Amino acid sequence: MPATVFQPSKRPKKRATAKVTLWVKPVVKAELQRRAEREGLSLSATGAAFLGRAVQKSTDMQYGTLLEPIIERTINKHLRSRDSRLAFLLARGAYESGMTKALVLFVLKQNGVDQNRLKAMLDESSRKARTTLLRRTPQLETVLSEVAAWLEGNE
Repeated sequence: MPATVFQPSKRPKKRATAKVTLWVKPVVKAELQRRAEREGLSLSATGAAFLGRAVQKSTDMQYGTLLEPIIERTINKHLRSRDSRLAFLLARGAYESGMTKALVLFVLKQNGVDQNRLKAMLDESSRKARTTLLRRTPQLETVLSEVAAWLEGNE
């Protein structure tokens, strides 16, 4: 008896694939066939594409779920750092503003300014401060850009 020689399939392989047999509802099969005909593909290629997309979407959702807390943690860390810098600026500004006000009042009282005149000066300075509070000047723009760089940590 002659030895049997193994003959590989003569069909060329385009890509590595594996056979999967599935049972689906008739409406699912009909929709796959309809799409396959519309695209000029085989039912197998169309089903493989749909199944591949479903698996990819499921994988993406799993990684998306993991990425959300990582992104939140990174954003929160950055915001805490910025909040800390802003709190420093606010505290420093409030402290120095309070000191300046106390010193000015002390100097004015030492120079004999009476209570009525002092109240009028405070009212006028308050009015002027409100009108200029949101006005942007070239000097303020320079300071703002320096503070923005400091907040970003680019100093």
